[in-house]
Amino acid sequence: MGPLAGLRILDLTSVLMEPYATQILGDFGADVIKVEASEGDVVRQIDPSRHAGMGALFLNVNRPKRSIALDLKQEAGREVVLRLAAKADISVLPMHSFESVLEDPHLRAIDFFAHVEHPHEGHVRSMAVPTRFSRSTARPERLAPRPGEHGAEVLTEAGFSSAEIEALTKIGVLSVVEG
Repeated sequence: MGPLAGLRILDLTSVLMEPYATQILGDFGADVIKVEASEGDVVRQIDPSRHAGMGALFLNVNRPKRSIALDLKQEAGREVVLRLAAKADISVLPMHSFESVLEDPHLRAIDFFAHVEHPHEGHVRSMAVPTRFSRSTARPERLAPRPGEHGAEVLTEAGFSSAEIEALTKIGVLSVVEG
């Protein structure tokens, strides 16, 4: 739990800096729900990675989040996002282009990248929480999710019935992670 506990963020960002910004909110306790295309955020494919769709950059900017993978080209997928946005305190959309921070001299000098054990990806490099407050220490409670890993959970909390979730999965609007 952190100072932002109870705040729900709908994260429609991709690539690096915006997902990093929502990661910081999650590190301080906000419930960040990452909306991805059915195939996942494009950054998932950037190597190095141990498993397809779990690239190192993705792992570094999505650790406290839950993921829901939707086909937003379908009307039903867009309706799901609108319902989720209505329940969110903040919706975050993309604003910047991709930039690499792995080789930044300052970040290297302050040991910004930590090594952690991911439940699906094993040992990975992860960005540290960039801020410190005197009374609140942010600690990541989740590592980066697989695409759609929390879809049913997120939709259940948003008031979707089991039948609605099953129907969205059946028509290919909602992607579900197996295993």
